[in-house]
Amino acid sequence: MKKTNFVLVLFFCLSFSIFANGNKENLWQNADEKKYMQEQKFSVYKIKHKYCSVEIPKGANIGNFITIRFNSKKEIKRAWVSFINQNNNAIQTLRAFPINEKKTKWVAIAGIAVWWKPDLWQVKTKIMLNDYVFEDIKPFIVAKQKFPEFIMHLDQKNTKIITKKTKKKTIQRNRFKEVIKTKNYQAKLCPGPFIKPFKFIRISSFFAEKRVKKYTNKKSSTSRHWGMDYPARKGTVIKAPNAGKVVLAENRVVTGNTIILEHLPGIYTLYYHLNKIYVNEGDFLEQGLPMGEIGSTGFSTGPHLHWELRINEIPIDPRYLLERKLY
Repeated sequence: MKKTNFVLVLFFCLSFSIFANGNKENLWQNADEKKYMQEQKFSVYKIKHKYCSVEIPKGANIGNFITIRFNSKKEIKRAWVSFINQNNNAIQTLRAFPINEKKTKWVAIAGIAVWWKPDLWQVKTKIMLNDYVFEDIKPFIVAKQKFPEFIMHLDQKNTKIITKKTKKKTIQRNRFKEVIKTKNYQAKLCPGPFIKPFKFIRISSFFAEKRVKKYTNKKSSTSRHWGMDYPARKGTVIKAPNAGKVVLAENRVVTGNTIILEHLPGIYTLYYHLNKIYVNEGDFLEQGLPMGEIGSTGFSTGPHLHWELRINEIPIDPRYLLERKLY
């Protein structure tokens, strides 16, 4: 009797553990995902001037984004942010934009690039009112972040897609660059919150994963993967994770059927390898509107969604969009 009671207790304990945490694959996946998304928390400088104030995060991991806030009692005419590296070189300068009608609240949203050297940098802010200009320089920590590495053995189809040089690929690449470098300050502001494009449960490739591609011709190349890959059945519908304007919707050689949404000036989310596209360029989508189906078009080894975030051209881990609004 005692042995039977012990077996029953053990069974219920194991059952509770399984149903509370999900299946073995999800447990492993969650642990692995956490390994490659160890965000450090930084406090914020709160700088006060006579007529205005500025809030600047004290640091961020590479692959993350930050929001700098400018607030004033009077209308702000202009505001800027510059990032200065350890060699005292200005690496990036961004123009802030107003987020209220009175133009007394402005923000600048900056991506911390994976290729920036982790070190003690500086962030410089400048705010211009009618009769005043206020300037501040503060230390800024660019923090390390781990990224996985992966060797891909490509078949003949994918080898050809990557290695063959064509005029069509060049035209598409140039158009892509023009789209993501555009900063439309008249864009409708859609800061979030964001939702998942579909109910994904698995990850097949991570943001900033270092890929060594092995081609069928025995050659190889190395590159970074600038999005998150979520496998799913072909035909799974994806929805707009936030309101935004469709600025690109076309079939491309490498990324297959592709959609790009504009959410804020210079801030875009990208969706690759779709089986079908439901939307057209110029459409404005509300959050949750179906916009396409998952597929395996372009450079792909199976049906999945490649989800990507670009902030002022810099690739940023899109998972941060699910944690907080852009401002």
